[in-house]
Amino acid sequence: MKNRKRWLSVILTLAMVFTLCITPAAAVGAGNENGATVTVEKVTGEYTIGSEVTLTVSIAGNPGFAGYDFQVIYKTEELTLKEITQGTVTTNKGALFMPNVEENKVVLANTVNLEGDGTLFTLKFTVNEAGVDGAAVSVNAVGFRNAEQAKVPVNIVAGGINDTTGGGTTGGGTTGGGTTGG
Repeated sequence: MKNRKRWLSVILTLAMVFTLCITPAAAVGAGNENGATVTVEKVTGEYTIGSEVTLTVSIAGNPGFAGYDFQVIYKTEELTLKEITQGTVTTNKGALFMPNVEENKVVLANTVNLEGDGTLFTLKFTVNEAGVDGAAVSVNAVGFRNAEQAKVPVNIVAGGINDTTGGGTTGGGTTGGGTTGG
């Protein structure tokens, strides 16, 4: 009787170990096959007050989507959103493209999945203050769905502006190993 309990314990322990090892590996593979990466471009240049800056928002690893609802996130003290234009992934494919500059929002609706990688949309900003070095721009996927209305997993990579005019601020170092900002 004692031997049976020991063997049963060993078998159950091995089964649990195999389950714990296999489940995360399968989950990692599933996430990579079904997910997409949406990237906001990061640009470097010389920007002064009134300069126009255009950033593309692109998709890679597109598993197919029929619609999206993105909120554009940025600091209004640094930038003003002027225009949102449709990208190559959705142009001429029957999709209804609805940009709303006043609400910092862009929506797209379609009845079939759009496939392929490329530009989802383009954001055009005007610079509001000198030294916008490090001005971050991102998008929040309020909704990103396929034709069956199932949620499509998406990873967002933020972008923004690196200003090389020298108009940025430099933080002073502190005693004991401070840092200097660019």
